[in-house]
Amino acid sequence: MAINHAIIPQTLPAPIDDGLTSHLLGSLITPDLTRISTQDEPVKLSALPGAPSETVPGEWNNTPGDKERLGLPYDLLSDENLEFVKGMKMPIFEWEGKPLVKRCTLALIDGTVEHVWYPVFPPNESASEVAAWLKSNRKTEG
Repeated sequence: MAINHAIIPQTLPAPIDDGLTSHLLGSLITPDLTRISTQDEPVKLSALPGAPSETVPGEWNNTPGDKERLGLPYDLLSDENLEFVKGMKMPIFEWEGKPLVKRCTLALIDGTVEHVWYPVFPPNESASEVAAWLKSNRKTEG
């Protein structure tokens, strides 16, 4: 019988916040930190136009790869070598000798961490929680 990974067992206990992200709220992103996008272009994280009231530049919608495959309206950024994770001191754990990032979502606005979701649980509701926060925290045009 195949396992449906989209269904979270009701008996699965929610993780306890271990405090490993408590330092992130209000943190500034290192000005020179860049990640590679799905368009294979470097993206300077501190310069992202991430405010909820801002419009994503049109050229960002021309990205091939995962964005297209998944139907995402934005680029995905890779942190393959965990430079961002290590620089921000985000929570990690090891599995089979490899470091993995604990589920955590950050909202960045103008190079600052504005909100932290951690622990992310249940993971199948995370996107809705983030979308609701973004909608309720839209800056009004002035």
